Amino acid sequence: RVWCRQTTQLQPGQPLRFNSLLLPHAPTNNAAPLADGCSLLLDTPDAQVLHLALPDGTQLWAGINDTGRRLAAGTLVTDARRFLVSQDPQGKLHWHVMDGTLLGLQGESLFSAQPRQTAASPPAVPPAKEKLP
Repeated sequence: RVWCRQTTQLQPGQPLRFNSLLLPHAPTNNAAPLADGCSLLLDTPDAQVLHLALPDGTQLWAGINDTGRRLAAGTLVTDARRFLVSQDPQGKLHWHVMDGTLLGLQGESLFSAQPRQTAASPPAVPPAKEKLP
C-alpha cells in the first residue's frame, strides 16, 4: 500500500478525502523504492492526481476529478471523473476513463469522445476464449 501521510486540522464544512492505492509488489523489507516513486501531481479539494514510477520502469497515473472539468497535472490532461493510465517499461500504454471526454498524456491524445463516456483501451493481450462443452 502506498499512501501520502499528512497531518491536518479538521474544519467544519471543509471536505477531506482519504484514499490509498494498493500496489502489487514482491515482498520486501524495504518499501523505500516504491514510496520514492510516488508523486502527488495535483491535490485540490476537488481533484487529485498521483504518479507512480515503479522500480521496474512501469509508470502509473491515477486520479479523481470530482468537477469533471478539464485539468492538467504534469504531462497528463483529462476531464474524466476517474482515470488510470499505465505505461509498461517498453512504453505501451493502457488507460481507463470514467465519465470523460478526453485523456491525453505527454502531448498525445489517448481518448476523445462526445458525449461523456466510460471507456478503456483494448487489453494488451486478448482475453482467452472459453471452450464450451
